[in-house]
Amino acid sequence: MGADVLEFDVHLTKDCVPIVIHDDHLKRCSDIKGKFPEHPSTLVNNYTWKEISRLDAGSWFVDQLEKSPKERIRFLRLLTEQEELDYISPEERKYYQSGEVRHPTLEEVLLFAQNKSCYLNIEIKQLPRFYPDIAKLVVQTVEKCNMLDRVWVSSFDHYQLVEVKRYNPNIPTAILCKDRLYNPGDYCVDIVGADAYHPCCYGPMDSVGFFSSSYKDYGQLLNEAVMNARSRGLHVNAWTINIKKYMKMLLKIGATGIITDYLNRLQEVISDLS
Repeated sequence: MGADVLEFDVHLTKDCVPIVIHDDHLKRCSDIKGKFPEHPSTLVNNYTWKEISRLDAGSWFVDQLEKSPKERIRFLRLLTEQEELDYISPEERKYYQSGEVRHPTLEEVLLFAQNKSCYLNIEIKQLPRFYPDIAKLVVQTVEKCNMLDRVWVSSFDHYQLVEVKRYNPNIPTAILCKDRLYNPGDYCVDIVGADAYHPCCYGPMDSVGFFSSSYKDYGQLLNEAVMNARSRGLHVNAWTINIKKYMKMLLKIGATGIITDYLNRLQEVISDLS
């Protein structure tokens, strides 16, 4: 679909294997309860990679598609009937339900992307588990796969970004933030040494004002943070933007990238602006 970057999250297994999964638990997107009914926990770091590799990580998606839009998880509630027809084929549904889909390791994803044209945004999910040495393990995996020139690392735990730079200063890093920072460019550059600012732009964590009175009444966003970050030479990649009018506004105020679940919509917006 023409993506410039693939974004994904990394946790650690019990035996310290970096694994690609959004949640710190396995119950939402796998059959963990069916495979390990007697296990008292569903947390990723309470299972070895060998155990997690047995899980079906695809059937949940088709289960969600069979629900009404209001009953689906957040990002799928916006999926239109036409988008479902256009972008999720019967063959893909069959594959998701086959039991063959697995949670991949970070190394598997890096190797998969070696012959692709996109960059990779690796988000370290450190909080609240405080995985030991996760930054070091991520850097080692990137180096092992010879992907230093194709990745950057982001995190809400800004300590991890400092650690990434300590292990390899050539890996670009990005600050994830749900709050409205004062002069985020100065914080990113002078304190953390980061290369990008990734502000949240939806719901109660919106930090640029889409849910503010100013935007509602006058169509004005709080763009000081974006302007400050750009003035310090940072990339500004906003998340998670699935509504086209929000995408357009963010690009107009200086965002350099949009993180979205609906790349087709972003491509339409970019085409319109061009």
